[in-house]
Amino acid sequence: MIKADQITLDHLLIQQGALFTGTLMVPSLSSIEDVPDMENCIPINLAIKAGGVGHWGHCFVKDELQNKYWNSPYAYIPTLKNLEGVIGPDFSLYRDYSLERQQWNCYRNRVIAYHWQKNGINVIPTASWSTPDSFEWCWQGLPSNSALAITTNGIVSEKEGTRLFIIGLDELIQRKNPHSLIVCGHFFPWMQEKYPQVRMIRIKSYGQIWNERKKAMR
Repeated sequence: MIKADQITLDHLLIQQGALFTGTLMVPSLSSIEDVPDMENCIPINLAIKAGGVGHWGHCFVKDELQNKYWNSPYAYIPTLKNLEGVIGPDFSLYRDYSLERQQWNCYRNRVIAYHWQKNGINVIPTASWSTPDSFEWCWQGLPSNSALAITTNGIVSEKEGTRLFIIGLDELIQRKNPHSLIVCGHFFPWMQEKYPQVRMIRIKSYGQIWNERKKAMR
């Protein structure tokens, strides 16, 4: 799973001090007890362009926009520290990706999130999954009884994607028992009804923000 030819000395150094867990041997992330006001949580690239101050940035964006955090892990720490906090990396676990590629992206998600936490950045861990076959490894390293973040991007108009989202969300809540879920994108009303014990916090996806801006320009 780990692509040794893509692991640099920097990637090893940023994991120093980590407690490794699971079959993927990923760093364990710290639990988040209190969730701040997320009203100003926007895509991380937009948050940085806005100067950072007063904004949270989320990583529910294209992988190409996140690759720089993996390729140059030290370079962006000062910039990210200007933000109020970030929702952790979300390198894609698409179900049509090979198992190797999915696990590699999961590994990168944990390594970078750990690196950011270690450097004093407020990081809410991201939880993602593909098919039920991923459930045994896709949440390794995530804290239990914590705030977590998820996205519904790309599943609303796709029946199978919605089905797998529902199955995965049930499993995530059973295994990790989050006290809060930050939900990026479309919010299904049944989520709060089905999980009344979980505080649901909604944030806008890049697509939602873009559509609002287009409407305002008309």
